[in-house]
Amino acid sequence: MSETFLIARHMGDRGTAILKTNQREAIRAIRENRGTAFQLAVLGGKNINAVKRVYGEYAPYHTVDSLDGLLSHVKKNSVSN
Repeated sequence: MSETFLIARHMGDRGTAILKTNQREAIRAIRENRGTAFQLAVLGGKNINAVKRVYGEYAPYHTVDSLDGLLSHVKKNSVSN
């Protein structure tokens, strides 16, 4: 069974925030945050460790506990860059 993860990243950041969520919430977050200075995407995988192992070579993943934590990670880094 595959799980759904929402990721957020900003160009030039060291790392990508990742949140385990459901597909409906992930799509809603992407729709509500169109046209921003950061990127949101949905990834699927067996579990969070599998996702980190497969996609982690591009940037380290930082697990967050909520959608607010995910968005604050990239918004904070967007301002400083």
